[in-house]
Amino acid sequence: MTDLTDTEITVTGANCPQCLNETLDLLRAEPGVIGVHASITGQCRRVRHRGVDADRLLAVIRGHLHADDMSSVERVMVAVDPAVAELHCTHGLDRAEVPDV
Repeated sequence: MTDLTDTEITVTGANCPQCLNETLDLLRAEPGVIGVHASITGQCRRVRHRGVDADRLLAVIRGHLHADDMSSVERVMVAVDPAVAELHCTHGLDRAEVPDV
């Protein structure tokens, strides 16, 4: 059986709470995903999974998560560019799991 992996993903500028909630639900529905935690203010997503390719996680995020911005006089949704990063995300972790950094 494949070991559990935690993949941390940064998404600079993603500020749409509706998109965030939808994206988290879609990530949780991916086969092999065990759990997903995110911070919209910390711009960090942590996905615990077993055997899921990071490119697949990024594709789900890229397809559903957006930034909300102004264009002239109206609000528009702007694409974001997620990336795997070592962020030391602590949201959603039990106190015993928080790494010393």
